[in-house]
Amino acid sequence: MQAYMIVLMIIVPGLLFGVNTYIVKQWGSPDDWNTAYFPRAVVVLSLVLAECSVLLLPLDVGARSPSIYGNVGCGFWNAECGDPTQSLVWIWIGLYITIAVMVIFIIPFAILYYEAWEYKLDSKGTKNGGNDFETSCKEQCCAALRWQFVFSFVGCIVLLILYAVFNKVHIPLTSFAATPASFNQKYDPTATFTKVSAIGAMTKSTLVDLPMQVTFLIYLVGCISWLGSWFFCIFAGVGLVLLPVDMIRWWSDRPRAIDIETIIKEKKLLIQRADALHEVATIFKEEVAKSKRTGESRKKSLDRKNWNKLKVAVSQMETKAEHLGYCLEITHDLEATWSTTLLPWIYLFVGVIGIVISLLWFLQICLYILPRAIQAMMGKPNSHAGILFLNEYLQELDKSVPFFGTLTIAILIFWLQLCMIKGVFSLGLRIFVIGIHPMKYGKTLANTFLVNVSMILLSSPSLIAFCCEAFTSYTRSTDASVIFSVQIRYMDMFRYFYDMGIFTITFTGFAVLAFCYTSFRSCCCKSGQRGIDEARFAKAVKKMQKAK
Repeated sequence: MQAYMIVLMIIVPGLLFGVNTYIVKQWGSPDDWNTAYFPRAVVVLSLVLAECSVLLLPLDVGARSPSIYGNVGCGFWNAECGDPTQSLVWIWIGLYITIAVMVIFIIPFAILYYEAWEYKLDSKGTKNGGNDFETSCKEQCCAALRWQFVFSFVGCIVLLILYAVFNKVHIPLTSFAATPASFNQKYDPTATFTKVSAIGAMTKSTLVDLPMQVTFLIYLVGCISWLGSWFFCIFAGVGLVLLPVDMIRWWSDRPRAIDIETIIKEKKLLIQRADALHEVATIFKEEVAKSKRTGESRKKSLDRKNWNKLKVAVSQMETKAEHLGYCLEITHDLEATWSTTLLPWIYLFVGVIGIVISLLWFLQICLYILPRAIQAMMGKPNSHAGILFLNEYLQELDKSVPFFGTLTIAILIFWLQLCMIKGVFSLGLRIFVIGIHPMKYGKTLANTFLVNVSMILLSSPSLIAFCCEAFTSYTRSTDASVIFSVQIRYMDMFRYFYDMGIFTITFTGFAVLAFCYTSFRSCCCKSGQRGIDEARFAKAVKKMQKAK
């Protein structure tokens, strides 16, 4: 392992701790600033683990010798082109076991611990001398441990049962039956692939499965990777489109100094909007209360739809009010700050570069991964269809300047993780339960942080598995490739999903849907208000009241 890699392994985690602490501070709610130290510490640690797990793949690639190209047995019996002492397999396993402990035990406990806090009113004077009091740390821990024990016990039982049933892996191998006459010279362990293929061409080959039993640790990593793949495909597919587009939109909508007439006009529009929304909310509340009193039947799906539209409209009005507040600060103070001058241009620069990186990712998926997934659906799971594309570029860099190859794959993977985080922040739990735990800048509570971070942490192993599949040719002979592309991919419990390319097709589908949605919103929709139309909603309610 080269010296610069050792230095990066020491410096990068420290930098990530500092950056993530700042992010949690900026995004967190002021209500948690002097409290909730344990949940916020768990959030920072979880973000660092997620980021380190992604950056470990470039380190794994960099630790591998670039002389593997054209040689066999590198890192195993052939020490001339690969040092087996540089194995990172236990670092990978240790990291993902830590992630498993965080997702299964620590984060749920932190959520339960945070939500167990109460401010109690002692009006009867039976406790604390008649003064109000807060829930003690002991009471919070006891309440959290009760539920955590139940969740952990059930989860461990399910994992052990599944491991007892599905602990086998069948690795496909090509078997060659050669005679002594096939070898014209003594076997050389450093023989190139061309020579080995020439020998194999003169012999008969058959495809066989090598059965093996995986350890419980690998099985646990596989379970986390499989479960996280569903979150990853959805969030990363959406974020691949939304992240660069929203960065450019943030630059376009940056706060600017405005004149007094425009300020007065915008304030009047916001007041009118707020009054209209308040009227709609009042009508909606009265209608629901009336139906409960009289026992009249209502369409719950329609009520839920209108309620969600109302929340979207209120959220957009709040965003507009905050934006107007920033404009007022710039107009009154007339002081340039980095957040109002430099930061928007950084967003523009990163957004333009991000479009290029997202396009490269999409081309790599369409040219290399998707053809294999389509061939797998047609009954050819071991097909070598597709174009190497970025694999060839990275291999050439690795042969000439290995550092640039490592840096390139680090940028590609880290951008994909940022896209996944953007998808989590944009969608959140809307796919399952609408409106739960949305991330808001400066207003995010610790339990919301923990829920969203748990999804990011759960998706990290599947992100590495996806990258190993996207760069199969480039990441070969790495420990990550052995774990994800061999042991986990061909595990009996998960092999069907990987062989049929279900995750690849899901990822591509959500990316296409996000692109269509963004294009439709930009080209066809008005840039005005979203959510509920107050006048139309009030008219529909009154019409419904008359019909009754």
